[in-house]
Order: sequence, then structure tokens, then C-alpha cells
Amino acid sequence: MEPRVSRLQKMKDRPRLTYLVLAANLSVYSVGVYLALTLGADESNEFFFLLAKDSSAVAAGEYWRLFSANFLHAGVLHLALNCFALGQLGPQVEGAFGSARFAFIYLSAGLSGSLASFLLSDDITVGASGALFGLLGALAAYF
Repeated sequence: MEPRVSRLQKMKDRPRLTYLVLAANLSVYSVGVYLALTLGADESNEFFFLLAKDSSAVAAGEYWRLFSANFLHAGVLHLALNCFALGQLGPQVEGAFGSARFAFIYLSAGLSGSLASFLLSDDITVGASGALFGLLGALAAYF
């Protein structure tokens, strides 16, 4: 007979931070869509370019863009693919390393990806690819 697992234990085992990051990605995209629908494309574009990694803006001291660009996506397909990858990798990394280390890996890999993009390219960039590759690397190192 299998031991009964309490509802609290089941909730504790869920990848809460993975869900939180997924919600953040969806929320940021939803704000952009809302701005486009209610205030027009100009406001939505302003929101997009305010959060995107723009090397000239980062060089001028807007360092927060290295962080915010990780939660911004260039379209529905971009968002869907990144959320799918996060949904596959996140629970495994969070389960293997714990929530605090998951957060550290995700955020530091995302910042590292943005920093590499800043140093190597003047293009405006968005997306969570750096963070996702960090999760993939953590899993590869773990197994």
C-alpha cells in the first residue's frame, strides 16, 4: 500500500518558481497586447523598446534592460516556444536543484546571455534563450 501524501506536500513539490516565470512571461506579453489594443501600436512599441536590450541604451546606463529583455518576446510563436521550453526544462531543474538555485541559474544565465548580446551585437534583442540554455546546461551538468 502506498503512503498517503498530503495536499500540502504535493503543493510543496510543484515547481512554483517555474510557474511564476511562465506567468511573468505571459503577463509581460499580455501588457504589450493590451497596450496595442487599447492605446495603439505606438504605445505598444514604446513599451517593447523600453524593455528590450538596446546596446546603446545599456551603454548609456540603462542596465536594467539586461534583465527585462529576458521577459519580453517578439511575437506569439517566440513566446510559445520559450514557454514550452521553460515548461519542459524548468520543473526538472527546479526539482533537481531546488527553487532558490533554479532562480539563481535562470536569472544569472539570462543576464549572462543579455550581457553577451550587449558585448557582441548592437542589435536590439529580446527573449529568454540565454536563461533557457542556462537551464539546459545545468541539467547536462547534473546528469
